[in-house]
Amino acid sequence: MKSLSNKKGFLLGEETIKIIIAIICVVFLVALVIGLYNNFSKNKDMAYAKSSLDHLISSINAKETQVEIYNPSGWHIASFPQTLVAKGGSTMPKACSSVGWTNCICIYNLQGSFFGVPNAADSADKEGICQQSDFVVSGASAANTGGLGGGTYILTDGIVIQKPPILLSINYSNKTIQAGTGKVQFTG
Repeated sequence: MKSLSNKKGFLLGEETIKIIIAIICVVFLVALVIGLYNNFSKNKDMAYAKSSLDHLISSINAKETQVEIYNPSGWHIASFPQTLVAKGGSTMPKACSSVGWTNCICIYNLQGSFFGVPNAADSADKEGICQQSDFVVSGASAANTGGLGGGTYILTDGIVIQKPPILLSINYSNKTIQAGTGKVQFTG
């Protein structure tokens, strides 16, 4: 009888190990799926940002007075160099300065920081797309830092793509782009 109870205890331990290994495998698979989804989502937003910036620059080159921008929602459109810069932050993305541009327009995801204030130029380098342009994006938007206690709101140069599509007005006499109203109109 004693040997039979030892055998049952051994089988119970063996089944417990199998269950633990199965749970670890399921957790690993869930983490893998979440990682793949986040990577795909980030790549999709970068593709949207590139497409939107290409559309904006081609609209400027075509002398259109207004343009609609659709994606990516929640991202920012700004010109550089920036005038509103967090302490210790850069005024120009490296993506622009490294190729010798003195001015550029970027669409980027403003990256919050845990303790500090996010910086537009640094955010454009981390997750954004830029093109050379002499036009200045005119506007200020509130941005949530996402820090402790739900974050605080700061002011940033630029326009947030909220509730797309957003309409941008292009002024060629003073080379500014700002959030506009009304229907898209084409010139020429």
